[in-house]
Amino acid sequence: MLKNCFNTFFFGNFFYGLCVVMLSIETRIQYKWPLQSISWYVLIYCSTVAFYRFAYLNSSNLTQENDRAAWFQQNKLSIQQNQWLLIASSVVAAAIYFWHHLIIPDIPTILVAASFPFIAVLYYSVFFPKLIPIHIRHTGWLKPFLIGYVWAGIVTSFPLILNQPTQTNIFTALHGFLLFKNWLFVSVLAILFDIKDYTADNNLELKTFVVRFGLSKTIFLIVLPITIIGWVLIALIATRLGIPLFRVLINAIPFVLLIIAALSLLQRKPILYYLAVIDGLLLVKAICGIIAFTII
Repeated sequence: MLKNCFNTFFFGNFFYGLCVVMLSIETRIQYKWPLQSISWYVLIYCSTVAFYRFAYLNSSNLTQENDRAAWFQQNKLSIQQNQWLLIASSVVAAAIYFWHHLIIPDIPTILVAASFPFIAVLYYSVFFPKLIPIHIRHTGWLKPFLIGYVWAGIVTSFPLILNQPTQTNIFTALHGFLLFKNWLFVSVLAILFDIKDYTADNNLELKTFVVRFGLSKTIFLIVLPITIIGWVLIALIATRLGIPLFRVLINAIPFVLLIIAALSLLQRKPILYYLAVIDGLLLVKAICGIIAFTII
């Protein structure tokens, strides 16, 4: 029973929904704003879970070699049924939220906001494959940075846009700092997540970092330098913005754990390790960010 619940939570992508909600809450707290209405969090939770299920529900090539793929095969009927429930919940939550929060942003803001879901749609190419044949998931090395862009935009830019929809210059230095921090963190996680797909990506000739350079070089020559150099830039920008040192240090914890997690992948890990531990760093990052901006 407990194992089934655990598998459902992670294989069913419910954990991704929790991560996107917590990261959005982290952003609001870092801006020192009150939380948004529950309808907004229901919207991003349900739509995130539903989105990450599309690839598996629309694939006819799932193999039993992957525990998550096998789980989708075994539970496909029930997943299809509650997929519609998730979509319906997203629509209702969106209607409720925007009914009470009329948003009329300027054109540049609309274009920026639209870029995040648009790139997300292009990721799987399962929504409009004939109309938009671009498949970002097959872009190899570019893929993790686009994933980082979408996640960073949804959890960092959307809270700002929705809080100040009528201002023409809402993208401040603080917003740029938080956007960069989230983009960097998620992008590196996405690079690490490609490690589990090495065999499949190699067979499909997808030139991800791990396919191009191998496991060790990807970790030591790409992941670690990006993480360390990125964090140095984050610390310098934080100092420039006048963010207290203790907050900077607390926010460094997820990046230290990210390095440790990257090194742990030098040994083969099961799919649940990636879903619970690697992606779990998203939740750790959100919690550290919330603590850093609330304890004092």
